[in-house]
Amino acid sequence: MFNLFSGEFYKWKKSKVFKVCLAAAIGMILFIYLMLMLVAKIQNGEMENGTGGVVVTESNMEEEEDVFAQYGILGIVSEITGGGFELIFIAVFTCIWVVGEYSNGAIKNMVGKGYSRGKVFLSKYITTAVSVIVMNLILFLTMLLLGVAVMGTGEVNGGFFRAFFSYVGVQLLLSVAFCGVLVAVCEFARNIAVGITISMVLVIFSTLILSGVDLLFQALHLDVKASTYWIMNVMSDCPMGAIDLDFMGRAVSVAVMWTVLSLLAGMIHIQQTDIA
Repeated sequence: MFNLFSGEFYKWKKSKVFKVCLAAAIGMILFIYLMLMLVAKIQNGEMENGTGGVVVTESNMEEEEDVFAQYGILGIVSEITGGGFELIFIAVFTCIWVVGEYSNGAIKNMVGKGYSRGKVFLSKYITTAVSVIVMNLILFLTMLLLGVAVMGTGEVNGGFFRAFFSYVGVQLLLSVAFCGVLVAVCEFARNIAVGITISMVLVIFSTLILSGVDLLFQALHLDVKASTYWIMNVMSDCPMGAIDLDFMGRAVSVAVMWTVLSLLAGMIHIQQTDIA
């Protein structure tokens, strides 16, 4: 098993996919902050409305505070993360990273060398989770440093860091669970195009679909909210600040549930399906 992990982490360190997805995510964060800076300058009257294609509505122009003062560093981090922004890049990386092992024959080669299928899947599962943690930590650090660079250190204090690290901890836990779901999807798909398509549907449309399911249950007079148990809904509901025990319990239970389900599904599938 140690040899499997060693080989996986060696491939990960050499992986261009991880670096490209991480660079693209950082680029998008920079772009978001650039757009926010333009909005702030327009609100403050430093630039004309419509500069760079950015149009600020009249109601927003009349507000006393600009967008940075309204949200602050933590608010902007919460807005970017809560929308599932980083999950897009995590999904692309996971699909290429996992499915690519089937495409280039690496999985077949490892099984042919005598490694059990379960251990092969587990090593890929854990390596992907570690990769996602590293990517998220770098992205959160990028958002924090950009926020401080743009808005200064006025709001940075002990409470600031407690709120920030609590939020990051919950988001990391949930992103690892979501990563597990993506690994299971890729194990079933074993095709990059199919894997990315399904993953993008989950990232972009899953919350909307579950909202429809909730309405259906409500119409049937069933006291059940499916969205309560979905990872992305918990991620978007995570407060930036004091996280109470009820929400923490919900986050942990949802993360554990989806981690176990995705791991079992992937392990069962790889055992029962031929490796081409």
